[in-house]
Amino acid sequence: MNEREPSSIKPETVLNNIEVQKQSQTFKLEKVQKIVESKETEDLLYCLDVLEIRAVSIGEGDSAEVFVAEGTPFEKVCLKRIKKNPRVVCNDIDEENDFQIKAQEAGVRTPLPLISLQTDRGPCFLMERIDGHSMKDIIKNPELLPKGFKYDTFFKLLEEQVSIMHKSGLYHRDLHFGNVMINKENLPVIIDFGSAVSGSGSDFTYEGEVLVYNERSHRYEQKSGTFKDDLKSISELKEQFIGFK
Repeated sequence: MNEREPSSIKPETVLNNIEVQKQSQTFKLEKVQKIVESKETEDLLYCLDVLEIRAVSIGEGDSAEVFVAEGTPFEKVCLKRIKKNPRVVCNDIDEENDFQIKAQEAGVRTPLPLISLQTDRGPCFLMERIDGHSMKDIIKNPELLPKGFKYDTFFKLLEEQVSIMHKSGLYHRDLHFGNVMINKENLPVIIDFGSAVSGSGSDFTYEGEVLVYNERSHRYEQKSGTFKDDLKSISELKEQFIGFK
C-alpha cells in the first residue's frame, strides 16, 4: 500500500475514549476483534485513516454522511462524519455514540460503535457496517430486498425493538425509512441516534429544542419543535412499504 500521510487523529484522544468505554463496560474488545481483526488502538486509527482515503459515500442526510471502503478489514466497518455547519443539530457526536451504545446494551439491533472522536476533518465515529440496506434504498431498488422477506413479521419485530428501546428510557425521534435497515436475515436494524433522547414513560413528550443553522447570519439559532413520534413513524413506514406485503 502507498505511504500514507501522518494521521490527523490524536492517538491519546482515541485511547482515552476507549478507556472510558472499557471502564463503563460498554466497549466490548472481543467484538472489536471480530470487526477489525485486532485489539490495538493503532489498528483502529489505521482503519479510520484508510477509510478517509478510500472512502465511498453510501448515504447522506442533513447533518452527516456515511462512508465505506472495501478490503479486509474495512468491509466490516463504516465511518459517519458530521458535516460542517449541519442544518439541524440535536446531539453531538459523543451523545449520539452514547445513545447507540445504550440502545445496543438494551437489546436493540443497531451498529456497534467503535470510536467517536474529533479530528481536524471534523467530528466522526467509526462503527460496525451492517450487511443490509435501508428501507429507503430498497424502495428505490426492490432487488436489494433479501429473499424470504415477510412484511408482517418484519414490522412486528420492529415494533418489539422500539418497545425495548422505550422501556430502557430511549426515544429515537427520527424513525424515517432512511434510518431503518433490513439486514440479510430480514431483521430490522435501527440507525442514526442523532435526534435520540432519554425519557421516562408517560412523562415523555416529543417536543424539544434544536439548533438550526441560519444561512444568512452563519450562526445557529435555538428553536422549539416537535420530533417524530416513534410509534406513529412505524405506521408511516408500514404505508411506505406496503408494496412489499
